[in-house]
Amino acid sequence: AGLLRSWGCRVATGNTVSAVLNALAEHHQSPDLIISDYRLPDGRTGIEAIERMRNELGIAAPAFLISGDTHSALLHRARASGYFLLHKPVDPMMLRAMVSRMLKQNELAGLPQ
Repeated sequence: AGLLRSWGCRVATGNTVSAVLNALAEHHQSPDLIISDYRLPDGRTGIEAIERMRNELGIAAPAFLISGDTHSALLHRARASGYFLLHKPVDPMMLRAMVSRMLKQNELAGLPQ
């Protein structure tokens, strides 16, 4: 979060989807991008969290996952669900490139065709 803030991003964080939704409500803004750890408390996954946030907010914000788990099955699950996965520790330049890529794709998708 600190690194993203140092790049000028507004960041809402939380240990649960509900906490993040509450933080977003305080900002009165929907996210432009969702970044989630893959493994979350109570056996939940970042895929579930992203999908819940998108559904509850009624948005299609781009999203990607981060995980310290390097098992290939995790990568396959993320890809099968349509998400990129970065492995921890995430290199700051790799993170910046991914954030830029996701935001650019979202911007391009919003242009009239």
